[in-house]
Amino acid sequence: MKLDQRARLNGAVEILSVPFEDNRGKFVNLLNLEQNVYHQTWGDRPIRQINLSSNINKGTLRGLHFQRDQFSEAKIVRCLKGRIFDITVDLRADSQGYLEVRQFILDAVEGNSVFIPEGHAHGFQTLEDHCEVLYLHSKDRNIEAETGIRWDDPDLAIPWPLEPTVISARDSNLPCLASL
Repeated sequence: MKLDQRARLNGAVEILSVPFEDNRGKFVNLLNLEQNVYHQTWGDRPIRQINLSSNINKGTLRGLHFQRDQFSEAKIVRCLKGRIFDITVDLRADSQGYLEVRQFILDAVEGNSVFIPEGHAHGFQTLEDHCEVLYLHSKDRNIEAETGIRWDDPDLAIPWPLEPTVISARDSNLPCLASL
């Protein structure tokens, strides 16, 4: 495994996996916190939650979500089935990457993942039917601290690759960045 060194400014980093292949198929280590690549990003944070998002339709959009203040969490996100267009937005006012939008294509075949530090909003759109996305979280869910930013916020101008086919009422009604 190795880190994508192309863009570390806002702290969101793509982690590229190198699968072992033989006549049986492939083997990929999804997470080894003692391994240097994960230790450089995840550090000593605990893993408090592991979540799986199953998405039936191509074009499904989830996000942009984050937890406020002391409930802010780091995540590692990996697509286990299919491909997704993954987005992070740096919301840390003191960051050099403040309001920077980072985009990644996470692909089950490629086996890449993304580390998202605390203080970032996160969302994704499925690029295929039947996508599954695995999340590791450094904090427990706190419903009172949950919020987000509208997926189509004009100040962010995220270049979603597809017109959304499925989006929750909650995500459709999130506020724009300017009103946060």
